[in-house]
Amino acid sequence: MSDKKVALIDLDDTLAATSHHMLQYGKDKHNSPYHHEELTRKFREDEPDDYKVVVKDFLANIEQVEAITIYPFVPQALKTLKDLGYEIHLATARKSNLHPITPRWLEKHGLSSYIDAIHPRPDDIKSTKFKIDVAEKIGATVAFDDTYNIAEALAGIGLTVYLIEKPWNKDEPLQKNMILVRNFEDAVDQLIAIEKPASR
Repeated sequence: MSDKKVALIDLDDTLAATSHHMLQYGKDKHNSPYHHEELTRKFREDEPDDYKVVVKDFLANIEQVEAITIYPFVPQALKTLKDLGYEIHLATARKSNLHPITPRWLEKHGLSSYIDAIHPRPDDIKSTKFKIDVAEKIGATVAFDDTYNIAEALAGIGLTVYLIEKPWNKDEPLQKNMILVRNFEDAVDQLIAIEKPASR
């Protein structure tokens, strides 16, 4: 059995503060009234028309997407994963028009050296299937994601999945292999706590 350790990591709202940036853009450009804590799963499934306009406009604005900020703890957390011996794969469900942005964004924030491979989603494949396909292809052993359905599916194929707590997932039932964490930093800290005793 292989001892290889492979992490499959989501980008938006896991490493990048995407929703916060998009909401600010909505307030500035569309006078949008919505706040982050309102973005529950039901809200995102129903998605009011005015919010749809903000999302569509934002995702079509390459400069705005490229300007999304990084969570401040991300570089150190990724470094810690590398120091633990993890191969790091970034899987992003962004549509193809945004694929060129990802490498530039990683370079801009000093993250490129930690990432072994970037996996962009083809437009004709659903996000959940895409993440499962990537996980199986790379032999992922752990995953980090903020989308409940994806986390649930990855846990279902045997991965330990750290679900990054957001308004759209915090009240969902945790399945076997799923661990709810406050953010990516906390996820890595918990992973260290599990691995360190095992290595003694």
